[in-house]
Amino acid sequence: MINSINQKYLDEVGFEENDGYRENYDKALAFATASKDSPFLIFLYTVHIDHAGHTNGWMSKEYIKAIEEADKAIGDLVKKMKSEDVFKNTNFFLITDHGGNEKGHGGLSKEEMEVPWAVVGPSILKDQKFQIPNSNANTASVIASIFGMKELQASAIGKTPAGIFKK
Repeated sequence: MINSINQKYLDEVGFEENDGYRENYDKALAFATASKDSPFLIFLYTVHIDHAGHTNGWMSKEYIKAIEEADKAIGDLVKKMKSEDVFKNTNFFLITDHGGNEKGHGGLSKEEMEVPWAVVGPSILKDQKFQIPNSNANTASVIASIFGMKELQASAIGKTPAGIFKK
């Protein structure tokens, strides 16, 4: 079994039964509220979207419904973060781990390689549109920039897309 999570650097890892995610969103809010005076990173993965795509097909009615459910949950989380005065200093990434084609992925088609990737936050310029395709590989570089890191390990191959940060 491969365990890609290095517990040494994490405060908590939580998985819910049956593709659940809402309890983890509540835990994230509590953590953000408790940590709002220190830099922190929260990673939330709503796996039910991935499973809907693999089970029913990419862009199927069920897949779109799963996206809409997650969109509502994220919206609720943002509202709660605003009410707790945590949102204004928060950077949000909305990304997927892969694209899809029919019920699978792993190939080199445009549908499999291009993924949604968006970031908003206090240091991010609003309404930026990428003129060239972006890559998930760039995420680590952007996170490092947000936290003021100047160098990443050699395996971090991504680059920060030009023009996303305020000057």
